[in-house]
Amino acid sequence: MKTSLPLKILMLGAWLLLISSCTTDTVTPASLRGTWVERTVRQDTLIINKDGINVRRGKAPNASGYLIPKIGSGFYSYELKGGSIFISRSMFSSSMPTLFEYPVEISGKKLTLPNFYELQHHYFGEEDRSGQKTLRFERL
Repeated sequence: MKTSLPLKILMLGAWLLLISSCTTDTVTPASLRGTWVERTVRQDTLIINKDGINVRRGKAPNASGYLIPKIGSGFYSYELKGGSIFISRSMFSSSMPTLFEYPVEISGKKLTLPNFYELQHHYFGEEDRSGQKTLRFERL
């Protein structure tokens, strides 16, 4: 069965469009800078600048009824190496903070990053990624 030339050109164009939409941008400090909002629930916000990452998760009442920042909110330091981001909870620690590695991808105004701010190792010095999920953010 012969395929006509216009159909081949259409199929090639669709394939090229698909391939180009799947590419990711190079992750650099400049490409990370800005405000990113989590895409599904839209309650978590990352504000990334040259000094670190500010995670804003909103507030929730504690046992006494006071509104306090949700677990994981706060400042994190980071370094980029290759296609990974190394993040530490102890941004203002006087000792050497432990950096944990995560894969990171940027494609246009979309950022894909594992949920680093709810993991237990940032609070107890251990790395438990068993419940880790990948989050998708969009740039504001």
